[in-house]
Amino acid sequence: MTKNLPALVYGTLRPGEHNYTTFLEGNTIKETTVRVNGFRMYGGGGFPYITEGEANESIVAELVY
Repeated sequence: MTKNLPALVYGTLRPGEHNYTTFLEGNTIKETTVRVNGFRMYGGGGFPYITEGEANESIVAELVY
């Protein structure tokens, strides 16, 4: 049995962004926007990344299946 487990994507992999079109469009069965508390996003070196942040910080990301 195959399970459809979600992946959390952010930055340019979110729907409407250019890497979503390149890598994910047409390959997902469901996408849900989520807010993840306690993290912050940086755009260093052209590649966004997330790190643990303060309790009052959050990022917006997508769960893609």
